[in-house]
Amino acid sequence: IEAWGGVLKKGDYVAEHNHMPKVTEHNTGVNASGVLYLTDVLPGTYFKKYDTTIKPEVGKIIIFGNDLFHEVKPSTSDEDRINIAFNLRKKEDYEF
Repeated sequence: IEAWGGVLKKGDYVAEHNHMPKVTEHNTGVNASGVLYLTDVLPGTYFKKYDTTIKPEVGKIIIFGNDLFHEVKPSTSDEDRINIAFNLRKKEDYEF
């Protein structure tokens, strides 16, 4: 239902968060979230619940529950870390 680009430069990070949206009449919620890595520049995406970091690889896509907290630690690379993040929602039968 939505996607956005991310570019992390040296020293940039993404604070821990999840993708639980505020449900409204026009926003029925998100079922899953994900990341498409466009570079293999570290750091990876860290999931505290599992104490696991997913290593970026060009073309790799990860999909996870929208309620799962995740973060990206501060970058120490001189190269940009580039990705596309997205949210997914199950399409209802009546939707076109």
